[in-house]
Amino acid sequence: MIKDFTNITFEGVKELVQILADASNRDNQFLESSFRVKYTHFEKHYELVKHLGLDKIVAHQNVTEQIIKKLIDKIWGLGRMTKFIEEFTYEDNECIFRASRSQMIRYFYERNFLQALDIIKVNSRVFSINPMFSDLLAKKRVTLQELRELEKIKQKNGEEAEQFVLALEQKMASLLPFIPIDAVYQVSHEFANAGYDIVSFDKAKDHYHKIFIEVKRLSSNYFFWTRNEVQEARRRGRDYYLYLVPSPYDEKTIKIIRDPYKIIFANPSHIVTNKEWTSEVETYKIEIHHK
Repeated sequence: MIKDFTNITFEGVKELVQILADASNRDNQFLESSFRVKYTHFEKHYELVKHLGLDKIVAHQNVTEQIIKKLIDKIWGLGRMTKFIEEFTYEDNECIFRASRSQMIRYFYERNFLQALDIIKVNSRVFSINPMFSDLLAKKRVTLQELRELEKIKQKNGEEAEQFVLALEQKMASLLPFIPIDAVYQVSHEFANAGYDIVSFDKAKDHYHKIFIEVKRLSSNYFFWTRNEVQEARRRGRDYYLYLVPSPYDEKTIKIIRDPYKIIFANPSHIVTNKEWTSEVETYKIEIHHK
């Protein structure tokens, strides 16, 4: 049971995970001696690493990304770290915690750990959650007002991602002959249930044809895809694209999936799994038949 993060650092966890990933010998004495070359408090670091499942990471995986993923997955069972996250509330489209002096001391190790991962930012005694990790509070008990604020944050993040992709597509269109920039446009404002966000163009052999882009702004390792969007993807096939946009926005980090329906829903079961994707039902529609 992880009670707190006292004397645990991100750098120490990262070092231990790397040692475990590279080591053929996992004897505790060997691991501890290797860890103590640079860091102290091996037992506390090792307890956290095992609790998060980070001892199963293999050498080729990005260690920092895996630490973030595992930490977010289990953040609601981490003692004082959980209490720290529960202090955050939604204000003006941000996740904010205004700490007292005593709270600054109480959460010293927890805030330092999250700050090292860029999950939170600190300005004096005001903490804010990095927008790309806004889903961190998804399982926190929230009021109706807080829920509305969270929806505003998600809408704002989604709009920013769409504008980023729109600018990239319009830049691409400016380099193509016979394609005016305004032929690439955002449809989500006027046709919110179109099943896609942007109309653009792609070249097939000797002609250009329309493509339909659904933009998903990633704040973690998953996204939600509505039934309407899935049906549109199925209907349009190879002319439909998913653009998965992480933050901070960078053209090089966008993941583009063509014909995602075929890739993701190749298996007709409720839970679809292949080498890269897992999908599962989040909400069921239950229809009542009156006799």
